[in-house]
Amino acid sequence: MRRENKKQGEGVLPPGYTQLEYIKSTGSQYIDTCYSIPIGFTSFQFIMDYAREAYTFNHHIFGCSNSQDRQWFNAFSNAQQSYRSQCYVGSSGQICWLNNNNTNRHLVDLLINANHTCSLKEDSTTFSASSWSGDVVSGASMFLFCSSKGSGVSSGKARMRLYSCKMIVDGVEVRNLVPALRNSDSKPGLYDLVGGTFYTNAGTGEFTYA
Repeated sequence: MRRENKKQGEGVLPPGYTQLEYIKSTGSQYIDTCYSIPIGFTSFQFIMDYAREAYTFNHHIFGCSNSQDRQWFNAFSNAQQSYRSQCYVGSSGQICWLNNNNTNRHLVDLLINANHTCSLKEDSTTFSASSWSGDVVSGASMFLFCSSKGSGVSSGKARMRLYSCKMIVDGVEVRNLVPALRNSDSKPGLYDLVGGTFYTNAGTGEFTYA
């Protein structure tokens, strides 16, 4: 259900936009958040409220990568084709598998620390990694519904619903993205409550929404 917002503030959009419950991809849409993790960071936190629409091999939910290092969270399958999720940080292997083979709504909270520790929480389950190798990617933008890959985009785009997304660096919120509709052209996307920027589909086709 959509709702009109009458005043600005946390979780409230400015005139000209209507807040949505979610935007939904079909496997060809994605969002470029135009944000890269800075060099010299102390902590990077990524929080996403989402639900998958379907399970397909190696489809990224969010992430950024270059030829050596990566941070991504994706829907994957093991040898038995039992779809689960995994999270990669740096050049090391996955920090965890999540046995979340369902299309339920989930809240993911990924925390990466400069001291090479990290943790991933989905709903009430937390996984911690004592270390990760390599570097956190700088210069590659964080993508939603897929992962960036150097200056391009990964081939695995997720089919999912996105309800909200936040990025926090060194305790400072740098993105607070909420689903919205631009009233002037009925264009769906994500409105950033921090910077006041409206991000629309960078892929093909169009998001659907509710």
